[in-house]
Amino acid sequence: HHNNLSHETPPHDKLPPPPPPTHSITMGKGKKQEQPEATLSKKEDKKIRKMKAKITYHEARGGHRPGQIGDIRPTKENGLKWSPNAEWDTVQELKQNIIDIEKAAQARTWA
Repeated sequence: HHNNLSHETPPHDKLPPPPPPTHSITMGKGKKQEQPEATLSKKEDKKIRKMKAKITYHEARGGHRPGQIGDIRPTKENGLKWSPNAEWDTVQELKQNIIDIEKAAQARTWA
């Protein structure tokens, strides 16, 4: 009998697809973008890399969403406010810093 395995191993097409990676894997590969990349100085590049690492860190500590863990979404009852979440604030600030550096670099590149 061949059916003794059938109830143990589920058929592979039933497995949920793996979640897509959050960052693109196509680094350095693929066709060049039409838009010239902003040339970051080594210093800027390092700054941004550090900030991105910090974002990951703070997001992992609860900064991936505003408010505290277990917070309900802001409602009229709680004054439409999230409870303070320093991690979230930090993440937003870091993301803004990166945008600012990239914008400045781009302005230089395009000039």
